[in-house]
Amino acid sequence: MKSNKLLSLIAALCVASGANAQDVADSTTSNPWDKNVHLFFQDKNYYEILGGASVIDMQEIAEKNYTTSAVDNLQAYVGGFNGNSLWGIDGALCIVDGYPRSYYNLRPEEIEQITVLKGAQAVAIYGSRGANGVILITTKRGQNHPIKVSVRANSGFDVAKSYTDYLNSADYMTWYNQALVNDGKDKKYKDEEIAAAASGENPYLYPDVDFYDSKYIRKWKNTSNIDAEIEGGNDFATFYTNIFFNRNTDYYKFGDAADNGNSTLAIRGNVDMKFNDRITAQVDTYTNMYNVDGVRDFDYWKSASSLRPNRINPLVPIDMIDPSATEVLELVKKSNNIIDGKYFLNATNIKAEQTNVFANAYAAGTTRSNTRDFQFNTKINFDLGNLVQGLAFHTHFGMQFETYYSTYFTNSYATYIPTWEDLGNGMVITKLKQSDTQDKVTGKQSIADGSSNTRTFAASTYFDYKRSFGQHNVSAIASVNGFQIVTAGTYHRYSNTNAGFSASYNYAQRYYLDAVGSIAYSAKLAEGNRAHLTKSVSAGWNIKNEDFFNCDFFNALTISASVSDINEDIDITQGSYNGYYLYQGVWDNTKYGYGWGGDAAKFTFASQGANPDLDFVHRKEMSATVKAVMLNNSLAVEASIWKSKKEGLVDKPSEFYPSYMSTGYPNSTFVSYVNYNDNGYKGYDFSVNYRKSFGEVNMQLGVNGTYYGTEKLKRDDSSVDENEPWRKSTGTYLDGVWGYKCLGYFTSDDDVENSPDQTSLGGGTPQAGDLKYVDLNGDGKIDEHDKTELGRYGWYGAPFTLGVNFTAAYKDFTLFILATGGFGATGVKDNEYYWVNGEDKYTAAVLDTWTEDNPKAKYPRLTTGNGQNNYQISDFWTFKANRFDIAKVQLTYNFPASMFENNRILHGCQVYVSGSNLFTFGKEREHYELSIGNAPQTRFYNLGVKLTF
Repeated sequence: MKSNKLLSLIAALCVASGANAQDVADSTTSNPWDKNVHLFFQDKNYYEILGGASVIDMQEIAEKNYTTSAVDNLQAYVGGFNGNSLWGIDGALCIVDGYPRSYYNLRPEEIEQITVLKGAQAVAIYGSRGANGVILITTKRGQNHPIKVSVRANSGFDVAKSYTDYLNSADYMTWYNQALVNDGKDKKYKDEEIAAAASGENPYLYPDVDFYDSKYIRKWKNTSNIDAEIEGGNDFATFYTNIFFNRNTDYYKFGDAADNGNSTLAIRGNVDMKFNDRITAQVDTYTNMYNVDGVRDFDYWKSASSLRPNRINPLVPIDMIDPSATEVLELVKKSNNIIDGKYFLNATNIKAEQTNVFANAYAAGTTRSNTRDFQFNTKINFDLGNLVQGLAFHTHFGMQFETYYSTYFTNSYATYIPTWEDLGNGMVITKLKQSDTQDKVTGKQSIADGSSNTRTFAASTYFDYKRSFGQHNVSAIASVNGFQIVTAGTYHRYSNTNAGFSASYNYAQRYYLDAVGSIAYSAKLAEGNRAHLTKSVSAGWNIKNEDFFNCDFFNALTISASVSDINEDIDITQGSYNGYYLYQGVWDNTKYGYGWGGDAAKFTFASQGANPDLDFVHRKEMSATVKAVMLNNSLAVEASIWKSKKEGLVDKPSEFYPSYMSTGYPNSTFVSYVNYNDNGYKGYDFSVNYRKSFGEVNMQLGVNGTYYGTEKLKRDDSSVDENEPWRKSTGTYLDGVWGYKCLGYFTSDDDVENSPDQTSLGGGTPQAGDLKYVDLNGDGKIDEHDKTELGRYGWYGAPFTLGVNFTAAYKDFTLFILATGGFGATGVKDNEYYWVNGEDKYTAAVLDTWTEDNPKAKYPRLTTGNGQNNYQISDFWTFKANRFDIAKVQLTYNFPASMFENNRILHGCQVYVSGSNLFTFGKEREHYELSIGNAPQTRFYNLGVKLTF
């Protein structure tokens, strides 16, 4: 019955398409998906890729959505990517022009195409490092035409969405007193002190420091950049060059911090050469110079989250000193750091507060962080068709050098601790005590710790074959490729070596069959066990090309399915050497124990047992994909469904070994790493793209979505009591939120007395206003045995990710809107904004904490203790992390081409205005936009112009 209904529906659509075809005939004249897709070893038609891959035309996007991030909101253009992972698996490999590179320095302006390889079948030939997915980026290259130059300039402003709402001094002292009362202690601050701080009459004696005050920071910061593209060529050589310069300012308005900022100069160039009809070559270079200028020991936002407002006013006027205190005045005059000619640097008697972030900005000296990136690629291609028709040989080599170092000027400075007295005309400073440090400017530049140097070498050699025999079309690739990353200070080089073979066959572009086999090699495994075979088989059917499928409603319709088993070592990461030598037994020695050989100061112990049979991790996967184009090429749909298993993840399961394999003091273990854990992944993704013209208005709408689920299929739960099944890891999320179930607040001492004991959580005996939890195992106490899974964090992206892009073009105007959404994750309010205790800086959250007068408060009682009883992960602090963001709006105007017909220099002009990160919709919007200890989140408003010569 269901199949008959489906056939009836398809028939109805086919009939309806006759009526609809005329309506949409003007929307498109060709199939927008019938295009060439760049892969690592070859190009393929979009319909010849049998699932697990999506493609993005970046040149089209860059003309209506200017951004400086290569993967900015990529989830709005393709399904399967959710901002953090591909098909729920994180750790994707980025390949740029055939080489493993980072995409962070890439901009859409210099990219031709991004191919997102999600499925195991699409990455099987890339080797172990590509097993978790590949983002393949192809940059622009020159074309055979006269030299063309385009220049783009942008300037915009980041405007803070919100600032953290910290209490002022008077409120802080009031609520700190309340915290003391809650703890049964005496108040610390007198009413007169609180009143004086609230009045603001003497902010130097009674400080009230607001880090977000306009005298310290601006409400915005500027970003300006300019880039130029030059490209062209002839029959023998083509070239492309991109030059980009960017400058960012910062928020600060005081001291040397006013000059904080960063700048980038990046140059990309490539040349394609044709030596003859058989031999071509490519040479690419890229360099990036990134500098960050700042103040030494200057973490303003961290200090904003920790320095309490009543502690210290960083600058005190000299005219607050008693004029008769000549010794005090003389002491101040010796300072090298008289700010604006009238302030000295203030301090308190507390050692830790004799320097502060404000004083550092004036006197600590400056620093510059330098990052340098140089890349070089070369490729040579040989057409061997004169030997074997359809055969070609390619060899590629690339290298990259990345260096980071930081220089600084070391200054020390004195601060002064004042003594205040009332001499009849108000409070004045009668004494000053200098801090232990002295004013000292060395003028000597030093190199900071933390410098790094990384070198990457990559090479590939491969044959490819492509030929048609009537309606039989075959292609094949045989490749050897690898790369090695050498990082200074890291013992073992990171390497990836792979030999692969891929064969494809199709009959009349109707029936498709792909087979991939590759041999992955890993130095993380013992000799004799370092090479294993990866395999994948895919089949596809282009239904539209069948003679019986006479349906004009569909312009294209293909289905495909794949089965894959990938061997990989990217998930072998445990141990001291990033996953290397896990197969070896390890012995070590340390001081202070039982000695051998008469050495009583040391003892030898085993820290790891040997396992020469340690093996690769397997990614086993089944997937299916459908691609369809309908309504006269105006509607394109792609959807995939998959189920994956990461089998044999490395762990040390206790149930695998008898207990005597591990000893007590001196601690020693012969337990080895084994392939034990299994993870599961499943889900679906889709992309729907619609194009249609309404008179002079051309519209495009893309809707993309990804849903995935994860599961710990196998874990060592041997230590879990069978009567406590909620504690078992097996069957739970990979990113599960674990915590307690909360029953609300304790209401009285009797309530505490008659409830399970919670003292093991810390913080002493609970009181009224503290949180109480469910005793899941009924043993009369709350501890680790009562934790259970409360949801999933969404570490690998929200369970369901939605992306929308919309374009409307009218004459010379183009409106572009991009939105993203994430749904199904569980958020936890566990940062310093909500978990306020001890000597923390107080936020507005404390205004609605439990007191006897406010028993239905939003948050538990405030305490000067550690608050550990309340500050545990529990469902009291969790929330549904659903949100929808308007991420980008851009309006572009292209001046009419007729304006430049007789202009020999200027051939085109485009101007645009845009806004990014504009609006967030969700119940917890204020929480999403909150930044603690970091710079505020911003909305970015930009004005740009592009000129073509």
